[in-house]
Amino acid sequence: MIISGVAAWCSAVRQRREQQLRQATVVADVAQRALQHPLPEHLGAVDLYLLYETSVAGAHLGGDFYKALRVPGGVRMMIGDVQGKGLGAVESAAVLLGSFRESAYGEDDLPGVARKLEASMRHLAARAGIVDADRFATVLLAEIPDDQPLMRLLSCGHPPPVRQGADGQAVYLTFRDPSPPVHLPVELDHDHVVEEVAFQAGDRILMYTDGVSETRDRLGEFYPLAERLTAWSSAPDRDITARLVADLTAYSDHGLDDDTAAVLVVRRPRT
Repeated sequence: MIISGVAAWCSAVRQRREQQLRQATVVADVAQRALQHPLPEHLGAVDLYLLYETSVAGAHLGGDFYKALRVPGGVRMMIGDVQGKGLGAVESAAVLLGSFRESAYGEDDLPGVARKLEASMRHLAARAGIVDADRFATVLLAEIPDDQPLMRLLSCGHPPPVRQGADGQAVYLTFRDPSPPVHLPVELDHDHVVEEVAFQAGDRILMYTDGVSETRDRLGEFYPLAERLTAWSSAPDRDITARLVADLTAYSDHGLDDDTAAVLVVRRPRT
């Protein structure tokens, strides 16, 4: 009788905890979806195509985020990934998105935007009692001037974007001196470094999170992103992100188990 009572109590506790987890997961899912509005397909001098997939298991919600804004003289963009999962990661993503919306309009350059992102995360940490190493984010900032055939990039520990030019060859862009991730306890000995890369009419640049770059096959090999984009050089721009998510799913040994975000940026011809 006692054993039966203990078993019933344990079962009831387990069911309550499972219900609480499901409720917390739903809240995180709704909050994350509310933050991630669809990108405009046309913005300034570029076309934008989005891939955004939440992870398969609800309990694995994370903090991938993205934003593109029309600013005077061009377009500014951000894509990033908060370390960790759940509501804490979604909260950090919301803070970074809010900071970017403000600083993208108010700051003169990308280093100014990066400094604002850092300050916003430190304010969140102080308010919530977060230890520095417990919550950080990799971020890639981009600026596309209307009147110059180039893209300015600033990486805070984020995976390098892939550029595809007129020859169809897709190559990873390199950063001479990337900054550390936002809110990682590492002091900069100089200001953030901005890279400039050619971005002509018809060129494609793919920005993505590690849900793309860290996908592995059953042998543990990382997804060959640049190779795939080169093979798809003749595919229409709007088909690339759909091909990418289908190919990532087929390539992975166990499906996409992390949030996955990518933005294909295409320079339109001047009219």
